[in-house]
Amino acid sequence: MNPQAKKHLSVYKNSDNFPQVDVLDGQGYVILLDSMGHDKRIASRARVKSEDTELYDKDAKLVRYMSDNQHTSPFEHVVFQFEVKAPIFVLRQWHRHRTWSYNEISARYSVLPEDFYVPALEMVGQQSKTNKQVRDLMLDMPTEYREKRTLELEQYRVACEQANALYKSLLASGWPRELARMVLPVSMFSKMVAQVNLHNLIHFLKLRLHEHAQIEIREYAKALAILAARVVPYTMGLVLYDLSQNPAYKMDSHESWTDHAIAKIFNKNPIQEPRAK
Repeated sequence: MNPQAKKHLSVYKNSDNFPQVDVLDGQGYVILLDSMGHDKRIASRARVKSEDTELYDKDAKLVRYMSDNQHTSPFEHVVFQFEVKAPIFVLRQWHRHRTWSYNEISARYSVLPEDFYVPALEMVGQQSKTNKQVRDLMLDMPTEYREKRTLELEQYRVACEQANALYKSLLASGWPRELARMVLPVSMFSKMVAQVNLHNLIHFLKLRLHEHAQIEIREYAKALAILAARVVPYTMGLVLYDLSQNPAYKMDSHESWTDHAIAKIFNKNPIQEPRAK
């Protein structure tokens, strides 16, 4: 069994009635705060005209043509705003995408809560011997390996708790927040609001759903794809379909998040190219 496919990434309405997808075993999340536009808008902006919301076959053909031929500016007329709770190391990778607009909680102004990422045992794995920037997961862990990783995870948890205790102690001693935060690990959770247009979101997904992307940020990319599909189901269907044709994206039907996305977008399994009305 693929350990990444243990749990479905599913959309639900949170207490504020916003669509939300929980990730990292419920430790983090992505919320769709706002959006502007829909599938039909992409075709209408290409024609420089107003539109209704119904996507017809001629519109779908135009969207497909523009996607295939890299006519990207009409896709910029669809915009998303997300709230994200993620480990700091994930946000630092995310911020490399400079076409997004970000506003993150500042530890200069706020005291960060004791909330740090603890990976599941099956997701630790070991450093890849063939790729310097990825890890290999062990599907069948020997007992000795499992016991060793379990102990190390507990040691990691204690180290995070000790760092947080020192952080609070420094604050209580009068240290300025902007310096007391230096002791905190990059596994601490932070929050941000991020805004992006559809063109740059698709670029993000192509990079961060790739097998060479870190597993944690891939989880967030999957959540973004699922939430975006609520706004532009046809266009996201094209994106997921095209990526599914490349084995580097590992988007086979065995992945539970893909099963969920397919149910929302195509109502088909395995992945097939979407069709308009």
